[in-house]
Amino acid sequence: MTVIKKAALGLSIVVLAACGGGGGSGGTSAPNPTGGGDTGADPYPAGVNLDGVVAKGIVSGALVEAYGSDGELIGTATTDSEGRYSITVGTYTGAVKLVLKPQEGALVTCDIAECRTASGGDEDADGDGKIEFGERYALDYQLTSVVFVDETATEVNSHITPLTTLVAEKAGITLNQTSISTANTYVKNMLGLDANPSEIEPVDLTKASSVSEQQLRFALLNAALEEVAENGNVAGVLDNLSAAFTLNIIETGALDSLSEGISLVAAAVKQGNQNLTGIEDAAEASQSKLDDVIAQVCGTGTSCSLKIDLTPELNSNLEKAKQLVSTVRRVTIETVDTVNSKLREDSDGYDSENVLTQLDAAEEIMDEEGRDTVMAFSEIAVVLASQVVAVQYEGQNLISDIPSVAEALYDSKNSEDNCAWITWDKATQDACYAEKQADRDAYLSRFVQGTIENSGGNWKVRNAVIDLDGDSSTGSDEVKISLNLALPQFTGDSSTGMGLPDGVNELAVNGTAGLGSTEFTVEDGSKLQLELDSAFNEEDENGPDITSIGLQLQVRLENATRSFSGDMELGARKSVKLEEMGLNKEILYLNPEKLALRGSFSEKTTGNSLEASVVFTVDNAAEFGYFPADYERSDLTSYSYNEADNTLTLVHGEGENKATVRYSLEEGEYGWSYFIRIECLEVIGSANCPVMGGVDFWGIVRSVSGISQEDCWSNYSGYWRSNGTCVYLEGPNLDKDIRLVFSPVYTDYLLGELQAFVPGEGWYAATPDNYWEEYGFYESMIPTTETSGFITSELVQQDLNFNAEGRYVKFTVRMATSGRLSADLPEMDLELVVRRTGYESGDAALDVSWGDDRLRVEYPYTGEDSSRVVLTDGEGTKMELELAEVSSNVKGAIVKDGTTYGVIAEENDVYIVNWIDNTIETLY
Repeated sequence: MTVIKKAALGLSIVVLAACGGGGGSGGTSAPNPTGGGDTGADPYPAGVNLDGVVAKGIVSGALVEAYGSDGELIGTATTDSEGRYSITVGTYTGAVKLVLKPQEGALVTCDIAECRTASGGDEDADGDGKIEFGERYALDYQLTSVVFVDETATEVNSHITPLTTLVAEKAGITLNQTSISTANTYVKNMLGLDANPSEIEPVDLTKASSVSEQQLRFALLNAALEEVAENGNVAGVLDNLSAAFTLNIIETGALDSLSEGISLVAAAVKQGNQNLTGIEDAAEASQSKLDDVIAQVCGTGTSCSLKIDLTPELNSNLEKAKQLVSTVRRVTIETVDTVNSKLREDSDGYDSENVLTQLDAAEEIMDEEGRDTVMAFSEIAVVLASQVVAVQYEGQNLISDIPSVAEALYDSKNSEDNCAWITWDKATQDACYAEKQADRDAYLSRFVQGTIENSGGNWKVRNAVIDLDGDSSTGSDEVKISLNLALPQFTGDSSTGMGLPDGVNELAVNGTAGLGSTEFTVEDGSKLQLELDSAFNEEDENGPDITSIGLQLQVRLENATRSFSGDMELGARKSVKLEEMGLNKEILYLNPEKLALRGSFSEKTTGNSLEASVVFTVDNAAEFGYFPADYERSDLTSYSYNEADNTLTLVHGEGENKATVRYSLEEGEYGWSYFIRIECLEVIGSANCPVMGGVDFWGIVRSVSGISQEDCWSNYSGYWRSNGTCVYLEGPNLDKDIRLVFSPVYTDYLLGELQAFVPGEGWYAATPDNYWEEYGFYESMIPTTETSGFITSELVQQDLNFNAEGRYVKFTVRMATSGRLSADLPEMDLELVVRRTGYESGDAALDVSWGDDRLRVEYPYTGEDSSRVVLTDGEGTKMELELAEVSSNVKGAIVKDGTTYGVIAEENDVYIVNWIDNTIETLY
């Protein structure tokens, strides 16, 4: 429950009153574009100066920071010897929060009899170990003030004192003209003041000689706040009073203490500054006003709570604000109860109709049997697609038997003979071939039966059976499949080449797959959409110019207890960014763009059903780019051959990331082998040299055809293959040319781990992608006819940081459903939208609506420190929550149409809502 409370609350305290100054330049201050609200001001002034005096007594050498309504720093200053500061904020208009902060050399003049015990940084003039009247101590606390700058202002006075700090705390975290005015009114009424504290210039009680009674009253009260502090803890006094003002409940004793403190301050001033007149009268007047507050607000009780009369409009809006809090309380508590008990079947409160229960159970439709059924359907689809390509595009004859098609497909994908080069040990080579054969047999044993039929562009799979474990004796795991495919209308013919027109081309598909009680159906209307930017012919060298690919399936999946019926959508879009990189045109540069699932989940035993949808979109799919895996570059690895000493030098990488390696030949101890020495000459930045220092060279792999197995072993000591080819090693008679050794057999040893990083692309290895296929067993990558050149490098590890400045994925996730969160709540429509809009920015919004009611929760994200949540009712009422741990116990504000109506404050882990009509309620 504590976590839910923390996440559901936190509001800035502001009690609304009828009037009160905003600390402006005079006149009526209008809303503004920076501080929130409309403005008709025209034009803006050239610049606005904020100035004032900082005192508790006078504070010199301290830092003053000015913050706009959005929390951005808009100006700074340092107080002078008289506590004055001045900050120019340009054309800014709106709420401003001024914060006084300690810094080296910041000193406070003591204006009471004794402020504290002297310590480092203080100025103890008489050296008695105490900071007394007229002496100075190092500032160790903060003071604040809030003011509203309207569009007509050129100069705004805003003084900073303990009294203005109480106002700023009361105004809370949502600063606007109304909240500042309200806070000023409240503090004035609770402390018996006759002006806004920020508007009355403080005086130096230790030096002043002639000032107004009003200034003296304010100065005495400011000083009294330190007089009542224990051990000079001014911050503690202000925190306690702010907390009391937040709850609109202050103990009578606290006001009595302030009144007594005024008397003590007046006595100290009279003794320490005999030039200042009117002290006794000002003290008596100030105490009298406090006594009036106690009599009128506190009565005979021990606590005081200010009463406020509301207009009918304010009363109506207040009721709406309270209704929002009631809704938040009801929905969150009911949801918490549901999570805690009603989702457990063994709980007395279990509710099978609850929307959370149904969402939790919906995944049971995709159990192991369901996954196996869908996977088997996709396997048959792949087999069918191979024949479509072979017949329609490659002109081959149709293979109608599915097991035979699967065999041809497997062999084409596994044609590389990576066992043939194991020539040093026949047993190891035989084991390699045996393992390959076992893998092949296991794959083919799954395809039991089935036929493929073709008539023009219409293709059918009939009576296909996939055996999941490949064991015919366990027939219960056989998936039965049928599949229909209708190709789009092609252009051209076999003589001119087959092709597709530009625009959207559709491939229709439907079929079924069944396993036990599970049935998977792709229904009529399902299709694959291929959008071409231009017409395509199979004779085109660069392949089709695909703009997007979309798979739209209408599916049904059901088992013995549950079923799903709905739409599934997958989409990918051409990346313009990848095209601009000038990459290989034969590659389809498509980025995932959309994944959507919409439909109805049903429970057969209870008849309960749930409509739900999940849609994920990549919002910058067309603009986002990255280098694909296996991408090759022909300009990254250079070689140079030195004929004089028969050495080869490779330089791999570019810019600040390079590795330089030299290869040389050394004759073996007995003269019948060579040793290839590998020397790492230099590594710069993110690059690696080969891991080995050298490689024994036994010869070049050769082959001879048309030879018997006996002759292969006796004449060549080689390995005989069933096709009559003998693979063997030719002795290392190299004519001492090291360029011959860079054949695929030795490349892994010679170039292993020779890699370099290219920013934005990734790690490249100094070998091409399929060098076994390109060079066979025999050919070296370094031609003996060349003394310098380049070899192809392959991207082996992509730089796939999708969360880097200037290179990040923008996305939107939208989930929607409807149902009951609990038996005590009505059926609701729920929609959750999560967006990433920038490198470190995004937002999430949850909408819950029922009947005419609505609750919307918004969470704007601007970085790790984001902690603000906003709840609204859709009619202008909003609750702003501060989730972060802050010094103030105020957590946020409840606002309607720009006016603050209440707060939620945390007191001893209890969240208390304090309304402008001075009623109080706990949130939970």
